Amino acid sequence: MAAGFRSWIADRFGDDSRPSYLVSCSWCTSIWMAAAMTAAMHWAGGSLALQLATTALSLSYVAGLASRWLD
Repeated sequence: MAAGFRSWIADRFGDDSRPSYLVSCSWCTSIWMAAAMTAAMHWAGGSLALQLATTALSLSYVAGLASRWLD
């Protein structure tokens, strides 16, 4: 599913475009997913499953950020 979306973006905007980079960069994708999960958690009333998913994505972001600072 995601590969098809990435291919569609690359075909539409080109392989070296900013939109292609944003959907193929794992660092960028985790940010978009965290934003989507945060919005979903807000609208769903904060169910436990969404809280866990949002926390996991947030920790993923923090780990990526820390790895950049520590390198």
